[in-house]
Amino acid sequence: WKWQNDESELRFILDAPKKPGEKIAINLSLSASINNDRIYRVLGDDVSIWTLTVDSPHRDLIRTEAHLIMLRDKIRVVLDQIKGLAGDRKVLHVFPAMPVSAAIEFGRVHMPKADLSLRIYDQSKKRDGFIKAVDIGLEDGFDE
Repeated sequence: WKWQNDESELRFILDAPKKPGEKIAINLSLSASINNDRIYRVLGDDVSIWTLTVDSPHRDLIRTEAHLIMLRDKIRVVLDQIKGLAGDRKVLHVFPAMPVSAAIEFGRVHMPKADLSLRIYDQSKKRDGFIKAVDIGLEDGFDE
């Protein structure tokens, strides 16, 4: 695997929630589109969903080191915006459809002591929807 010679710029689209909800989720539709109804099925209706996507989600989205840097910078800004509105005692429910390199970069950007705790979900064909995969930084007293 090596970086491609592609000088195109990625244009990220951030759709912030229109209404506050008891729970907070981020829909990372980068390698495929995730319909928010799938997130509501897991978390209920009282959820604020932030969506980070691109014009045309696909698996080969990250082709250059510059693309990965653009993604890292955007994720950092989004995590800061979410924390600024939510406070630091909430859990961020993460629904990812993203290339492996993007998932690793998301983990590198997340600062467990400074950012919201994460509950990461994975798509399950057997369960026909998202299931909880892993919690990062959750402690007693956190609002899920």
